[in-house]
Amino acid sequence: MTRRRGRLAGAAVVAGLLLVGCGSGGGDATPTAAAPQGDEVIEPVADLAGAERTSFDGVSILVPEGVDAVERELSETTRQITLVEDGAERAMVVLTVTDEDVDDAAVAASAQAARAQVVGSGAFTEESTTTASWEGFGLAHVLRGTLDLAGDERDVTMVTTRDPDGTRIVAVSAEAAAGELDGSTADEVLRSVRVEG
Repeated sequence: MTRRRGRLAGAAVVAGLLLVGCGSGGGDATPTAAAPQGDEVIEPVADLAGAERTSFDGVSILVPEGVDAVERELSETTRQITLVEDGAERAMVVLTVTDEDVDDAAVAASAQAARAQVVGSGAFTEESTTTASWEGFGLAHVLRGTLDLAGDERDVTMVTTRDPDGTRIVAVSAEAAAGELDGSTADEVLRSVRVEG
């Protein structure tokens, strides 16, 4: 794993970064006490052969061998790690963490804003939006679809959720060539995200 640090001026949302190959909403209400049930379940991945777990802002992700992990500070409250396979032009996974007091309604608003931006780009065809239960997180919002980059079609999954304490929005996206995302390394890395503290 190679780890680099960089800074970007201003804040950015995951959706905008997804469209360019990198990968908020808010509220002051307290999170719900019981873990909410979604339409589907995101099965966590605890380990991948040859991968190394890296953490920032209390959230961690597995970084496979042969993948560069590029960290960026997008604003005073938002950090991001972009995972790019050696030789690839686009990120396979992007994880963004925003320190913000949020409840499930604020996460839903953030997910809807990201969806509107991605779908509004004209390059993304939405296939489904669902909610999901994900161990260690609040209710997750999942957007799936296909990104068409001048004929290069990429399947994309975007997940927006929060930590159990309602102090961070966690947004993660994964992409792979059309028809290859389900069960791919990118899919497993997305599901490896967990809250550390």
